[in-house]
Amino acid sequence: MTDVTSPSGAPTGVRHTSTVDTDLFRIGDQTNQIRGVQHYRVSLQIDGLVTPTDSGDELAWEAVDAVDTLARNEASFTIEAPGAATSSRCATDLQPAGSCPITSNDSGVSASVRDLAAADAVRINVTYPSGTFTDVSEDYTVHRTLADRFPLTAVDIIGGLAFGLIGLIGSVGYALTQGRD
Repeated sequence: MTDVTSPSGAPTGVRHTSTVDTDLFRIGDQTNQIRGVQHYRVSLQIDGLVTPTDSGDELAWEAVDAVDTLARNEASFTIEAPGAATSSRCATDLQPAGSCPITSNDSGVSASVRDLAAADAVRINVTYPSGTFTDVSEDYTVHRTLADRFPLTAVDIIGGLAFGLIGLIGSVGYALTQGRD
């Protein structure tokens, strides 16, 4: 996150939570309740949103996550790029079509949403001509899990079941022959 300001004087503390596929930024202060309309300006630089496709360099961004519980009077988004977009679309989950107008010019794309309800996601998709972003490449990372390191085969499963069955039979046999009342 590069910059958070509040011309209305609201708290601008930032808490950043990151998972494998999500970065969540929470702005404000949980202990300080603010009443009335608040204004924030959030500027950030995000890497890794552009994917090369057959139709060009595509940017797909979920600008507001559907799990957010805060309704907003207005939210606006500006995406600056080194060239003009060939197509752009802004969509929300709960509002009717056309409620997320998007405009495009030579230096970027702007979208604005009014009366954004809680749990209403905003998704922005913009396509640029191929080669607009010079450092774009598809680069996927495999996230290793325990199952990746020790893959199970049919032999492993059958062997484990047989070993468990032998252990169970042995335990029952021991209890029957050595058990006392």
